[in-house]
Amino acid sequence: MEQHGIILENREKMSVSGIAEVENFSDEIITLKTGEDRLTIKGENLHICNFSAETGDFSMTGKVIGLVYSGGKKNTLKGRLFK
Repeated sequence: MEQHGIILENREKMSVSGIAEVENFSDEIITLKTGEDRLTIKGENLHICNFSAETGDFSMTGKVIGLVYSGGKKNTLKGRLFK
């Protein structure tokens, strides 16, 4: 699994490293793929400032209300059975 890091400034600016893909985005939810996991950012007036698939760097602005990780294959029943 690749490492990633998060820097959140005053819940208004966020930078994330180690992002493989931006899966979904709106002004209230952004979903990022981080290796096998997904990171969902919930908030208001969310705007993507930068994303580089080559470097994995992502940045955004807006009011961040919450961050939620959801697992990949490991957190599903099928994933636990077929490790």
